[in-house]
Amino acid sequence: MPSPVHAQPAPWQADKGFENGIPIGTKITQANWQQYQQFMPESMIHLFKGDLFWHMPKDLEIDVGPTRHIFPPKLSRKDTEKYGNQTHADETSDGGYIPKGYVAGFPFANPMAGDKEQVGAKMYYNNYYRPAPRVEEGAQLLLYA
Repeated sequence: MPSPVHAQPAPWQADKGFENGIPIGTKITQANWQQYQQFMPESMIHLFKGDLFWHMPKDLEIDVGPTRHIFPPKLSRKDTEKYGNQTHADETSDGGYIPKGYVAGFPFANPMAGDKEQVGAKMYYNNYYRPAPRVEEGAQLLLYA
């Protein structure tokens, strides 16, 4: 008999013993959210608690579905393939790293390759330069005298 299917824990929870995740089909509501809070980021917990200005609606229902990978847009993948191997991480005077030679796509096609000391910085910059589509509406600059 197969075991029940579970949604995967959030990456920041994976090392905290939450390997079973939340069963797919679970409905998280204002009435039961606390039993799933170990799978939530701190900000979401505050939204459920309602202890800040912003809060979750009273009738909120989160339907837990299967984990799925969301691929970056095709152009971003093509740009990463074309330019991702020409970017390198230069060490700064304070011991950090900054990308040099970045053009488009993710700066580092394989952030795990090369110097292990730079992996964190490469992953950070891949996240910083990730595709982030947004909708912008015409804005007016209002000046008051």
